[in-house]
Amino acid sequence: MTSPASAAPRALLSDFQPATFLERGATVPFTSPLLQQARVRLGIGGLREVVMRNPSGGPGWYVGPWEGVVEIARVTVHDRLVFKRIEETGAISPLEIRRAARAVSAEGYGGQAAKGAAIAAIEAEEREWRGGYATLLATLLGQAGLAGSDTIAKAHSRQELINLAPALLAPIAPRLGLAPEVLAQTLEELAAVLARIGGTADRPTQTGRDLAAVERMLAEVKALAEEDPRADPDSARAILDVGRMTAALAADALARARAEATRPQALLMAWAEDRVATKARLTRAEWLLDGWAVLVSLWDWAGDMAPGSRRHVLPELHLLLPILPREVTGATVQPLAAPNHARKVARGSEWLAEVAEADVIARNERALARTVA
Repeated sequence: MTSPASAAPRALLSDFQPATFLERGATVPFTSPLLQQARVRLGIGGLREVVMRNPSGGPGWYVGPWEGVVEIARVTVHDRLVFKRIEETGAISPLEIRRAARAVSAEGYGGQAAKGAAIAAIEAEEREWRGGYATLLATLLGQAGLAGSDTIAKAHSRQELINLAPALLAPIAPRLGLAPEVLAQTLEELAAVLARIGGTADRPTQTGRDLAAVERMLAEVKALAEEDPRADPDSARAILDVGRMTAALAADALARARAEATRPQALLMAWAEDRVATKARLTRAEWLLDGWAVLVSLWDWAGDMAPGSRRHVLPELHLLLPILPREVTGATVQPLAAPNHARKVARGSEWLAEVAEADVIARNERALARTVA
């Protein structure tokens, strides 16, 4: 854990238009209302920082040391454990954060729905990893004119596949300039990234499913804005503008990553030469969609509530919109978020605020079922 003496200074930014995804940070699926859509990033000197809406409820963005995030407000047990897990693992990317939160949810923190979703997601990711690894290995061998597909098909566990790889890859290793063990390790690392992407659009894995969910929500927001004159037009417009750009960019990034996966020799060489740049390309869709799972979940939650609830949730979705960094928008200025006025509680009515906060936490725990997938 970072010591207080070396922690980054706290700052309140009136505007926040990050240049890169790394500057924007990755969303942490906290359930406490004040920490909703908070992000963690690496700051100056490699120290972790938190980026979140102004905790006072006023305009602007708070940037401060990550180590103090759970002291900003009363937080749930789930949030403290997610914070601890991130500290232990050093998670910093959307996929790493998701895995850290998933491990906490799988232990039962965050509610039963999140627990079931987390366990199912862990099992699905293992299946998708094995499928991705086997496909990469078989394609690599096939393109080199080597046999091995039958042997690969008989492997039924991660370890069996890993054990097979060095011997199967030995004939290819010299032409790639890599030792068989290094080649096998590189393949293993690539499989972990490609497991969420999937090989083709007709067999989508988690990133493809996330994109489809965002596109479905945008279509429903558009329909609501056209049919309900009481729907806030500014919020609907902002959600659609940012959402459409995000979805289009994510679809393109996903298609490019899948295309790279069909050329495993070139991909392995690129990974060995510049792991950071190659990983950034392959995970671009993941970064683009980061934070949208919460919005989709809140939208679906509102759809299960009383009529008109989706109209009322639009300003909150507007407020929680993930900001697109300038590396993908260029000079485009994103729509400003809705005002975030501080909540006022009349004297003697504090218990009502507690009830409302408890309801929001319960709703956010339901959102975990999607965000940990």
